[in-house]
Amino acid sequence: KRADIKESLNLALAQMLVSSIPQESFGYSSPLTAATLQNGDDSASNAIISSFSSDSHFLVFSQKETEAILQRDAEDAEKLAAGIAKAVAKGVLEANPPVEATFKVDVLGKSADAVAEAIIDRLGKAPASGCILVLTGLSGTGKGTTVSKRQASLPN
Repeated sequence: KRADIKESLNLALAQMLVSSIPQESFGYSSPLTAATLQNGDDSASNAIISSFSSDSHFLVFSQKETEAILQRDAEDAEKLAAGIAKAVAKGVLEANPPVEATFKVDVLGKSADAVAEAIIDRLGKAPASGCILVLTGLSGTGKGTTVSKRQASLPN
């Protein structure tokens, strides 16, 4: 009985998460096709979500995958923090290095192109004179896809 309650709660949570994203935000209104899946990029992800957003099995599966990703990311963060602490102790890294202003980009329901455009707009003229851009975020949020899709638009 407890498992049924947990399953129902997971399904309700997943439905709330998916329903909070306007379907037009996915930028994909065509049916899911093999060609789209072969792209393996944000358009494929958005088409899958759009196609299965009302399927209870998909919602439960996606909620479980989200939980697993969050757990792995938390474990990775602990390992990274331990490595950084060792590097600081050895004098390889500064304990409190200077950090320039940061900003967040909401990626939920956006294409990699839209995310990249928001980042490039925010950087202003910095790429022309040279800058370091660090993307952070949970696993699977499109950091690599965003970079690979827009790499050509940035100077060296």
